[in-house]
Amino acid sequence: MRRMRFLVASIVFTLATACAGQAVHPEAPTVSIDTVRPFGAEGPILRVMLAVRLHNPNGFALEVQTLTVALNGRASELDGPPARVQVPPASDVSIEIARRIPMETVASALLPLGGNARQVLYDVNGVATAAAGDAVAFNGKGTAGWRANQ
Repeated sequence: MRRMRFLVASIVFTLATACAGQAVHPEAPTVSIDTVRPFGAEGPILRVMLAVRLHNPNGFALEVQTLTVALNGRASELDGPPARVQVPPASDVSIEIARRIPMETVASALLPLGGNARQVLYDVNGVATAAAGDAVAFNGKGTAGWRANQ
């Protein structure tokens, strides 16, 4: 009986330590841009505000470390200091980030869809990390609405 208890305790301990040692690799968050809104110009550079939506499918929080944005195939520059974004478990976060883009990018990126509707092609790439330090790359491509200042 004593051996049986020892054997069961050994198996339980082995299984518990084996499971605790396995790293949980985060799933990539999804990212999209809802709107692109111009808010100023400096010579040939247009300043735009991007409404970005991030979704974390994991059961634990993620911190977005980097976020690069290209509009119509041209990289945009960050307008202001970079900020890390915390995305809670199984949640959506909407953020606005300011970017600078060349005017010619905007002219070629706007696609007429009839009337005043416009769309901008985007490509977003980034890296997010979990608290354990595991990093996961993510990206999103699509079209975003162009919203002129009102």
